[in-house]
Amino acid sequence: MVGATGAWLSSFTLAVTEVTERAELPFLTLSYADQITARGFKYVFQTSPTGGAQAQGALPALLDLATMATGQPAKTVGIIMDNTAAPVSFTKPLREGGLETLGLKLVVDETFTPPLSDATSLVQRVRSARPEILLLLPTSVPDDKLLLEKLTEMGLAAAACP
Repeated sequence: MVGATGAWLSSFTLAVTEVTERAELPFLTLSYADQITARGFKYVFQTSPTGGAQAQGALPALLDLATMATGQPAKTVGIIMDNTAAPVSFTKPLREGGLETLGLKLVVDETFTPPLSDATSLVQRVRSARPEILLLLPTSVPDDKLLLEKLTEMGLAAAACP
């Protein structure tokens, strides 16, 4: 074998690249957790922007879209995410001043360990706080589905799609 690629989930990529690095096997990945390349490995090649870079680029664009849709800038944001490497990487610069720099107040900040068995308590917090923007960052389709169903059940899905 002369090289490898894969591990769609950043958490898996972190584990796989521990092995490929020891074997001096080049590994190419689309996974984007910052830690993948921050470890200084010589044989790991990350083709996507890191999660931190994606957050710094995406959130201003998201805010512009929200302002165009509503006619006023958003002031509050909520985050529901799992604790895998990619969402952790994506939200780190937001929590470390990125939201504040953009004039946003974090009113919901929830992290869960997949798989999610019930989304009720997470979505109740969203319903109570009513953030103008909700960053929904699970990494598995079943968790996405469960959260979206619960948002719809609690009457919050229509608010996300004016």
